[in-house]
Amino acid sequence: MAFTPVRLKIHRFARCSAKWRCKNVNGWRMTDSRPIEWGFFRQPEKYFQYEKQEKSMRNKKKQAIRQNRIDSIMQIVRHHAQIWDTEREILAHKIIDAFYDTQLGNGIGFYEANAHDDYSPDWQMWRSKDERIYWEKILAMVNQNCPYPQQFHPMSAFTFMDNLGRHFALPCYLLWELQGRDYFTCYHLASAYSTNDLPLNKTQQIVLFEFVQFMSHLYQQNADDVNLAEWDKVHAHLSKQFMYFQAA
Repeated sequence: MAFTPVRLKIHRFARCSAKWRCKNVNGWRMTDSRPIEWGFFRQPEKYFQYEKQEKSMRNKKKQAIRQNRIDSIMQIVRHHAQIWDTEREILAHKIIDAFYDTQLGNGIGFYEANAHDDYSPDWQMWRSKDERIYWEKILAMVNQNCPYPQQFHPMSAFTFMDNLGRHFALPCYLLWELQGRDYFTCYHLASAYSTNDLPLNKTQQIVLFEFVQFMSHLYQQNADDVNLAEWDKVHAHLSKQFMYFQAA
């Protein structure tokens, strides 16, 4: 039975799509009656616009989540600060942004460090209570005097952490210092025991440099030679410890 002209065209189109592709590869002239694959091969980006849009939406969502978290931390820092100004605001934002992705992982956190300090046999129980993802929770608990200060004091906790724990806790200590809370941060930062193997990336080292510069300048303005000398020791020590401990 003979095909009608319309059916014949569809039939040949369907059965000869591979043949059409071979002709295109060999540089033969194309007609307008070609399979959709031709559009994909010639302009594949048009067929993946939805992937770009989804990726863009995911990136915007991540950025919104990041900004919301940073704003929340900044609100905590401002609210509980004993003294605050524009310079502290800018530096605090840099610290939060630099340590945003820092997590405790398998390191020794605040509760476990305090348990080791007290020679507690229940250190594993306290370890299970440690925050391991969001370091700002520790910042908030200490600022609100609940419940962390009932179990440890920040002055000694830093000493009994490992390098991962100190890395996770460092932004808290820097922000506490900006708030006017003295937890012996300068003594910890001037100690090789506390800073050896501290896994700071380039951005974090630069921010730490800016923080130390700010503290030194602060005590220089106040003519506080004792504290100025301590922060000068920190600067000298960290300059040898970290490659990127310098101005950006």
